[in-house]
Amino acid sequence: MICVIPFHPGDVTLAQEQLRWIEDLGGCQNHDCLLVADRATQWSACVGMLGQANKCFRKVDIAVPNVQFDFGWPQGANAMFKFAANHIDENLAGHWLWLEPDATPLRRGWLDELETAYKACGKRYMGCIYRSNNPAIPEPVLSGIAVYPDDCSATADEATKG
Repeated sequence: MICVIPFHPGDVTLAQEQLRWIEDLGGCQNHDCLLVADRATQWSACVGMLGQANKCFRKVDIAVPNVQFDFGWPQGANAMFKFAANHIDENLAGHWLWLEPDATPLRRGWLDELETAYKACGKRYMGCIYRSNNPAIPEPVLSGIAVYPDDCSATADEATKG
């Protein structure tokens, strides 16, 4: 499984702490990582994230879009997600977990367990479905922190409008 960690300048510290915690949990050496950095993120922060992620994952890549997604939530977050989905579709292979920097894995082997559950569930998407109280978000909605198939970029274009 690919663990996708998106970040922008405002949550670099959270993403760094998340990676240190993943390392403390024993890492995820059976899995790859894709760091998705907002264009406005300082390259030195990206290099630091690469170094930390390499301690945790089997293989680490970083992708930076050619444009800055500085148009707020949810549009900016949706644009980052679509960029990641397209990048995976075109360059990588495998299902993937979108792991935002404010999400905290709770135990050793967490990504192995998620991958096993995803393979056993028999569905293309695996995550929490909920009703939003935001009228701008269609219902029901799949939580962003979920597992996605490697070919979901076309579906992501439809699902992330708004």
